[in-house]
Amino acid sequence: MASPASANMNAVRETMDVLLEISRLLNTGLDMESLSICVRLCEQGINPEALSSVIKELRRASDSLKVVDLRRHRLISSSLIGFIHSAAFWFDVKSCRAMPIFSNLRN
Repeated sequence: MASPASANMNAVRETMDVLLEISRLLNTGLDMESLSICVRLCEQGINPEALSSVIKELRRASDSLKVVDLRRHRLISSSLIGFIHSAAFWFDVKSCRAMPIFSNLRN
């Protein structure tokens, strides 16, 4: 016979598994740890709707930071590509045209 503490742990685990499955069906994006934190906060009296609003706002802020970071990365990348492209050529004064620097390395 299982001890009361063991039975309680099994019940908690089963409940969390069901909640995680519901969370996945609703496409909340919460993992087991995040869901567990949300459940504990609700058990301590936090309003679930307010908690949901906070999570959505944090996600929006996180997405905004990712967009800014992506734009900065694109700007740096395009600047770097432009530099590499311009550095790969030199201007031949006699022929008045740009010449590839590494053209003499090709066989």
